[in-house]
Amino acid sequence: MIRNGLALLLLACAMPAQDKLQIPKGLPIHATELVRNHPRRPHGQGFPNTIRNRLSIAQVRRAIRQGAQVNGLPHHLEINLGHIKQTLDGMPLDPARIYGTVVIGPYPFEAKEARFPYPRWRLQTAVDKGISRVDAAALFTGNLNSEDWTNHGQLAVRLRLKQQESGRDLDLGTYDTFVWVERNGAEIKVVPSIVEGPLVNLVTSDDPTRCVITLVTSEPISAGIVLDTGDSFRSPKANVRHDIQLTGLEPNREYEYSVTVGSLTTRKYRLRTAPAKGSSGFRFAYGGDSRQGPGFGLESHMGCNYADLHRLTQVAYARGARFLLQGGDLVNGYTTSPDDYRTQLYGWKYAVMGFAAERPVYPVLGNHECLIYNFDDGTTYGISVDRWPYATESSEAIFADELVLPTNGPKRSNPKLPPYRETAYSFQYGSVLCIAVNNNYWISYASDLFGGSPEGYVMRDQIDWLKAELDRAAADSTIRYVFIYMQEPVLPNGGHIQDAMWYLGDNRVRAHIFDGKRVVPMKEGIIDVRNEMMLAIHANAKVIAVLGSDEHAYSRLLVDNKVPLGVPATDDKNKDGVINWHDADVNGDGKPDAHESASPLPLGHPIWYFIGGGLGAPFYAREKTPWNEHWSKRADGATFFRYSSQPNIMLFDVTDDGVAISVVNHYGELIEHIPNLTVFPKR
Repeated sequence: MIRNGLALLLLACAMPAQDKLQIPKGLPIHATELVRNHPRRPHGQGFPNTIRNRLSIAQVRRAIRQGAQVNGLPHHLEINLGHIKQTLDGMPLDPARIYGTVVIGPYPFEAKEARFPYPRWRLQTAVDKGISRVDAAALFTGNLNSEDWTNHGQLAVRLRLKQQESGRDLDLGTYDTFVWVERNGAEIKVVPSIVEGPLVNLVTSDDPTRCVITLVTSEPISAGIVLDTGDSFRSPKANVRHDIQLTGLEPNREYEYSVTVGSLTTRKYRLRTAPAKGSSGFRFAYGGDSRQGPGFGLESHMGCNYADLHRLTQVAYARGARFLLQGGDLVNGYTTSPDDYRTQLYGWKYAVMGFAAERPVYPVLGNHECLIYNFDDGTTYGISVDRWPYATESSEAIFADELVLPTNGPKRSNPKLPPYRETAYSFQYGSVLCIAVNNNYWISYASDLFGGSPEGYVMRDQIDWLKAELDRAAADSTIRYVFIYMQEPVLPNGGHIQDAMWYLGDNRVRAHIFDGKRVVPMKEGIIDVRNEMMLAIHANAKVIAVLGSDEHAYSRLLVDNKVPLGVPATDDKNKDGVINWHDADVNGDGKPDAHESASPLPLGHPIWYFIGGGLGAPFYAREKTPWNEHWSKRADGATFFRYSSQPNIMLFDVTDDGVAISVVNHYGELIEHIPNLTVFPKR
């Protein structure tokens, strides 16, 4: 949680025009050369979809207000977009030409009955000339008052907006938020509102007596949490962003809590504290890649696939998952606008809010959580690098600012690199240690030319930290099982065999750093790094599974010391830097180069590798790799390797006797079940 005022950017009304790009002294990429020879592309140009949301969520929230009396009619709820003069990608806006639709409904719907909070839409009103007047008072009366409201209530608000143009109208997007209103007869008054949250965070056995509940309010105001025990906790001062610490809690106990803002109080939510270290008997969930997918509705909503993500997190909630690990690519990302990046992350938080209002979510940074500068080199995609200044505007810094995650990750040996804080971390829950690895750190798509790190690569600071975490787990008797998760698959199986941690066997891929004079490559290539990590992971008998994402499917792979993986020192026969298992044209002469085999590694314990990128991104089918072909050619291959393109979420059941997994799709249908991952099939 970097509370350095970045959150106040949410109060900004419009994106300023791009000014001259300042290059911090000592930047570890060759930025001077990059900027001199490649003009920076304007927001929304260059890399496809560099701006996902043309409006920021701050602009949308500011548009919701109390309307004035008109023609003797009472005060009402008004949507007024008159303050917005420009989109985030620089398009001029004329409120007189903005039109669309507003829908509202109670939130949470049927709050006295339904535990999983969700909105239900009931009233629809047109937006005309940038304004909509909504009869919110109707939800307090007669057959529309599902919540038995008397004089106040919380509304969910969805806006679908366009601007009239001489040719094709400009699509401004669809946005969700909340507002609290008070009613006096037919009069409606807008009051200080919770516009994001509440979200439960940091429920861990590292300190099972505390957790953090976060929320955002529509204006600076004090907020508080009240437990069913009578204990209460307040934010230290009037603010917009509230990170409220709850302390003195009992381990493994369920509490009811409500949030107070001003004179209003929310419905009661429930949270369960973590059990003591070493405890078993619980379930948790894993999934990844909830970024937007093809479709014309909620499959592409504020940067994520709201439809699938909301449904799959509800499945995990209904089946009792205590927490959710999310393996990156939360949102579409690849944006050049910090306001758009924050708005996309808000869209993800909105989609998981039903789960996260009572149970924590622990995401890692994916390649799509990418806030970039994009430079024109004459190609479609241009040159994209992590945005600077790294301490405040990098992908890593704003990801950490928007989320509340453990802060025990790696330390930078080079202080000029981006922070690892809250993008790589570990936490213990009962007998399970979860280790989150950031293998999309300091991302660059021209690393060899200017510096930075390609997706999938893990730098030395983090490798050493991971090894230390594994050593700590091995020595800790309260840790029975270890799960390691990251976005880029260690061993991809379909959709990303050309990158992830394989790059079609190309070990020339590596991070580079500018030392002030030249761009210097890291000693180890991507496959060297992968193999070093795998040797350390397989040396620890407590590691149950390595979880990945990025490939929008489900796959399960057993890896032992006989599975071919690729060893550059022995398999790269012609020493061109590539293990040419895929029969590629490496030297560029138009003909496939000689085939090269992939060798196993001298691994210790067998481990399951799962990929679960099925929370909503466009699906991928299986592709051949050395490791999955090793099993697929056997008659009993399905015992050791499985691939399904269905949307999915994984549910792990932790007991003293082992860990079971059930994989279900977005309709709750079982894809597969394995009763104990610690008992390996005969090989």
